Amino acid sequence: RDREYNTRDFINERTQTAQLNTVFHSPEYGLTTLLEITANIARAKVVCSYSVKPLFGLHEEAWNAYLVWQCSVALFVTIMFVDNIRIVVEESRAVRRLGRLRPGDGQKIF
Repeated sequence: RDREYNTRDFINERTQTAQLNTVFHSPEYGLTTLLEITANIARAKVVCSYSVKPLFGLHEEAWNAYLVWQCSVALFVTIMFVDNIRIVVEESRAVRRLGRLRPGDGQKIF
């Protein structure tokens, strides 16, 4: 935490794979989770994968509460994502209506 890391300290032109492991702990539910993110950077196209592994299990009631909470978070993020798309579409229509941007004149909205 007290040190800044530079990518040149651990990634160079011969690096083929980079992996990040992070541990999260939720004291409310007594759950510890390991998140592993792996990036294969050996080719021009970067291929990433991830895995989420619970390290300590919960009893059934706490697990159900945790799942409800996580589903609520996922629903909220989805709603925010859809709302952002709606705002971008509305703004692009408003700009076109005002005549500042005409489709096909080489300008892009995004």
